[in-house]
Amino acid sequence: KGYLSVCYPHLENPLELLKTTIDNPDMDRDFSEIALGKKLIAWLEKNNLRHLSKFLNQQELFIILKVVANTDVELVVKFIEERGIQDQADLIDIAKLCAQHSGWKTADHIQKFGIQDQTALIDIAKLCAQRDPNRTAKNIQHLKIQDQADLIDIAKLCAQQSGGGTAEHIQNFEIQNQAVLIDIAKLCAQQDGCGTAKNIQNFKIQDQTALIDIAKLCAKQSGGGTARNISNFEIQDQAVVVDIAKLCVQQDGGGAAMYIYNFEIQDQATLIEIAKLC
Repeated sequence: KGYLSVCYPHLENPLELLKTTIDNPDMDRDFSEIALGKKLIAWLEKNNLRHLSKFLNQQELFIILKVVANTDVELVVKFIEERGIQDQADLIDIAKLCAQHSGWKTADHIQKFGIQDQTALIDIAKLCAQRDPNRTAKNIQHLKIQDQADLIDIAKLCAQQSGGGTAEHIQNFEIQNQAVLIDIAKLCAQQDGCGTAKNIQNFKIQDQTALIDIAKLCAKQSGGGTARNISNFEIQDQAVVVDIAKLCVQQDGGGAAMYIYNFEIQDQATLIEIAKLC
């Protein structure tokens, strides 16, 4: 018998009960064993789970780790290291649950899972990106994903949910294609204009036309943030600079007005026109 059976002799099959509870967390019918299973999980989470792990057999430990994965990624990692869990399928399942709970902690500790399968790592990375795109972008190299197309897909997922964070860490994806970097920058700009404008130089975009397009997207999303960081775009065409300034004040008159000097507009008539837009 396993440790759970010894601790709970009055239950016919506590391990199966625990598994049923984990697999059916949202069951709303009146089923006393499910309710009892939830109490069992709560007890396991509360009472010296770290100490209990040394007494559990592999099957029991795996099932309990599925519970812990939804609450404490670092504790899961410690269990994996202490017990030497090596089954790749189990490790992948646990990592996916961890990623859905804490994307950044999973990405940060993914190497400790010892997962070798590239397809599984890509799936885990995408789950991490959906949960915590900023920290996933920061820790993407820990996942050791080799295919550029997959890295691009993950970068785009991150960009759509955390434009500023992705722009800050875009170099970690090691994307070389300029057209792709422009596309990602545009996604970032539409989600977080301020953060993208602040970190636009990380993309190393050489195309002035593309930079202007991105600056305009930033201005439409965050006028004040773009005005604050407009110099990062290094736009030389004064007529374009004026157009962007107008977009900024239309989106956030007060915020853009605070940083209007960053546009270095000298023409007084133009400044008056922009001030009226505020």
